[in-house]
Amino acid sequence: MFEDIGTILGDVIKRMGIKKKIEGNKVFKVWDEVVGDIIVKNTKAYFFKKGILFIGTTNSVWAQELSMMKQCLIKKINDCLKKEKVKDIRFKVMNIDKALKINNEPVMKKYFKGIKLNQGDLKDIDVLVKDIKDGELRCELKKIMVIDKKRKKVKPKVNND
Repeated sequence: MFEDIGTILGDVIKRMGIKKKIEGNKVFKVWDEVVGDIIVKNTKAYFFKKGILFIGTTNSVWAQELSMMKQCLIKKINDCLKKEKVKDIRFKVMNIDKALKINNEPVMKKYFKGIKLNQGDLKDIDVLVKDIKDGELRCELKKIMVIDKKRKKVKPKVNND
């Protein structure tokens, strides 16, 4: 009997405890949709945690202007998500290319390369993916889980400016 891939992925995601992270990543996509092309060229959503969306801006003028639009932006984002996920937005002047790299998977793989997982962590991951019949899918999910475990060991530091 074959099991639906969506059901399998849903079960794995639930067992990994990363459902909130995956849902949180939707906020980044919605930011780009809500604000439009001109603002997208001058900003980048780079971190989302505990209802706070962190936005990098190219300069202080953008940070100030968007700060004045904060409540409207929060409402538009939450309306688009059909959930009240975003409670606050914080703007920080930064190099937008740097913000792009924060959530870039190849950059993350390189960043986490030197971080080692213990045998218990690796065994936990193997247990979670063991029921997935498709070898390629199992391998890709295992890679994602390894990066997630490493990320939890490092925990990024966020400046709340």
